[in-house]
Parts: sequence; C-alpha cells; structure tokens
Amino acid sequence: MTSSVWTKDVFKPQTNLTVRSLLEQIKTKIIPKLPKLKHFTFGISRLPGFYVWRSQPILIPPLSTFTKSIFVPIITTYYQQLQTLDLQATTWNIFKTDKNLLELIITKLTNLKKLSIVSLINQTPIMDNIHYHCISLKELDITLKHDFSSMALFEESFQHILLKLFSSFIGINKFEICFENRYSSIDWQQLFNTLFREKRIYSMDHNPVLPLQSIIFNDISYFNAKKVIKALLQLKDELYFDLQHFGIDLTYNNNQNASKYNDFVNDYMVPMIKDSKLQSIKFSCGSNYKIKDGYFESTLKLLSIIPSSMISIELTLPKYFGVSEGSNSKVFREKAKIKGIESTKLVSKLCEMTSEFETNTKSKLETIIFDNLRLSTQSKEYLTFFFGYNNKIFINDSKYYLGFVDN
Repeated sequence: MTSSVWTKDVFKPQTNLTVRSLLEQIKTKIIPKLPKLKHFTFGISRLPGFYVWRSQPILIPPLSTFTKSIFVPIITTYYQQLQTLDLQATTWNIFKTDKNLLELIITKLTNLKKLSIVSLINQTPIMDNIHYHCISLKELDITLKHDFSSMALFEESFQHILLKLFSSFIGINKFEICFENRYSSIDWQQLFNTLFREKRIYSMDHNPVLPLQSIIFNDISYFNAKKVIKALLQLKDELYFDLQHFGIDLTYNNNQNASKYNDFVNDYMVPMIKDSKLQSIKFSCGSNYKIKDGYFESTLKLLSIIPSSMISIELTLPKYFGVSEGSNSKVFREKAKIKGIESTKLVSKLCEMTSEFETNTKSKLETIIFDNLRLSTQSKEYLTFFFGYNNKIFINDSKYYLGFVDN
C-alpha cells in the first residue's frame, strides 16, 4: 500500500486516554503498516452540525498536537519516499505555528513532487525564518480561507504567504490556487516576479529548473482575474515562464449583466490566448445572464483566435435564461428566435473549425468541451449529425464533448 487518506476525523475525551495518547497509538500503527507510503492526505475538520457526542464535546485538537504526534514522525520516517502530501486544514492556520510545519516540509521532504494545502488564515503568518529552496516539488496547490475582519490584514498575509512559497518552492511548473476573497488587492506581478527571479538565480549556480507551465485560478473574482491576466501578459517574455495550461474559474455572480462577461472575454481572455503557445485552456463562468442579441459573440471570438498549439478547450458558459419550453408569449417567442440565431452561429463556427482542422496540418486541436451549452433544437440536431457520423460527439444534458481527431 502506497497511499493513505485520513480526513474528516473527530475526537472526544476519554476517561483514561488523552487525544495525544490516542494519536501516539495511531502513529504506532500507521508507520509499521505502511512501509512503502508515498502519498499522504490528512485533514481534520468539524463535522457540520456535530458538536457533542453522548453529552461530551467533540474536540478538534490544536495543530501543534498533530505536528508533534503525527506530522513530524511521518515526515522524518518517509522523507526519502513521500511524493505527494495533501493537508486539508480548514480549521487551522498551517502558516502560523511555533515550529513552522512548512519549514519541516521544505527541509526534509527532498523528493516531494506535489504539495496541496487548504489552510485558514486568521493571523499574520510566521514564515520569516524560512530560507531554503525545494527543487523537487513540481505541483503546488493552495486554498486559503480567511477569517479576518480587516481586508488589509488579509491582503498582507496572503501576499506574505505566497512570496515565501514562491521563494522556497522554486522548482514548481504547475501552480493552482483558490482563495475566498473577491475584492482583495493582490500584487500578482510581484508574486510571479519573485518566483521567476528565484528560478533564474538558482539556475546560475546549479542546473536549470523547470519553467512555470501551468496556472489555474479557482473561484476568482472578475476584479482579481483581470489583475492576474494583466500581470501574466506583462511577464510573457520571462525566461522561466512557458505557459502551456491556463485555467480561470470565475466566482458566481448573479448580477444578470452579460456585458461584464463579454468584456472580460474580449479584453482579457482573448489577448491572453491569442498568439500564445497554450496547449489547453479551462475557462468557467457559472453566473446567470439573460438571453439577448449576440450573447454568443464573445464565445465565437474566443474560438476564432485559438493558436495551432492548442490541444484541448473546456468552456463552462454562463447560464443564459429567458426561453421557456412551451411558452407562447411574445417575449418568449422573441427570446426563442434570438436563441435560434445565436445557436446557428455557434454551430456554424464549430463545423467550420472541423473543416479548417482537416486542411491545417499544424493544428493540434483534439477536443472542445462545453458545459451549460443550451442550443436550439434544430442547431443541436445539426451539430449531432455533423460530428456524429464518425462518433466525435457525446452529449450529456447541457455538456457537449466534441472531438477533432479520428477515434
């Protein structure tokens, strides 16, 4: 057995057994039973709605207890073989401990390939004592949950944490982040500049490290998504920046203003993709917008500037509404007419891309996936016919899988 997952656990006090004693017993069972452990997932969080069990309070011990009883023994035992570490600390601040857990990970786990951290941020982190480089780590996945009353304190802590992570894990070529704050003013250019600078400095005296090739932002606001793309466009000529995979998941926004989405695609996503060397994009917007003339125009523009290097495209479209099946009112008939026109435009573009692919030997496009795609009945039937003759289409409700290479 090479993988262990320990999550969603809780504790209650015993008459003759403390939580620390219990953890010591667990440790003595884990290590002998898993001599080949390579992948470790750990997370303790309060189960929703459960605060007592048989009149006794359910406990979530402090992080320091787990660090001493579990993390230190695990890390020191498996330091040569552990390849992935996933810490899901929804009630702890991993970056605020007396003996910094991150320092232990950086200095001991010299063969770690992927690190995922979910952490609460409720205090300024203690990380100034970390002055080490970890070259082995290739994937860094961070989720930060804030508990600050002050926006300024959150921004300061967020910036400080990522600066330290980028200064330490300089070997990463894939970065993924999710943070619960819509309007924080983060200096993304400074953060990525730090990572690229550390990569360059290290490579002068050692072997070259991998460039950053994949960036994914989950649950990010329009405000911060714009700042991210502006920063990345400014850094596109960096030696250690070779972006091949890019993902943006926009925070749900039910303001029913489709122009906000269209402007973002036209002014930010299109420049980001056009003339790039991207191999895949994943762009998601789950907001609700009313159907109106040209509501697919931004999607059409996005599909028109796909570089020849692109292999896969995954688009989660806004949830356009305004057409009710069976309705016969004038308003709904007008919306249905618009839906038919826009659906025809999109399907025509997709069929055109197929024809272009057959004649363009440089194109590497293999798949396009749409979610929240609701076409008119006629357009859906035509698309199914066009792609279905050689099994290049699969439809599951509003999710469409389109293939551009022969199976």
